[in-house]
Amino acid sequence: MPSFRPADHIRRVMDEFYERTEGLKSSVSEIADSIGVITKAIDEGASGITGVAGNTRNLAADMEDIAQRMGVNQEVVEQLEKETVVFDNL
Repeated sequence: MPSFRPADHIRRVMDEFYERTEGLKSSVSEIADSIGVITKAIDEGASGITGVAGNTRNLAADMEDIAQRMGVNQEVVEQLEKETVVFDNL
């Protein structure tokens, strides 16, 4: 009849514990890597949004400038129309 050896039992338990710990360590490492990828994607998205916001501000400023220039052009057209009336009366 085989004898029960406490040291062998403890060794088996410790080996199983080690294997499970290594599996858990691997899982935690994979989770950390996934979090890193997600964080990078969020950072890139935020950077892209910041760029779009800056471009939108620039576009709005350019449109405002164009609108002001159109107003000046309209004033010039009105002035030219007034001056051409002089030629119509000649």
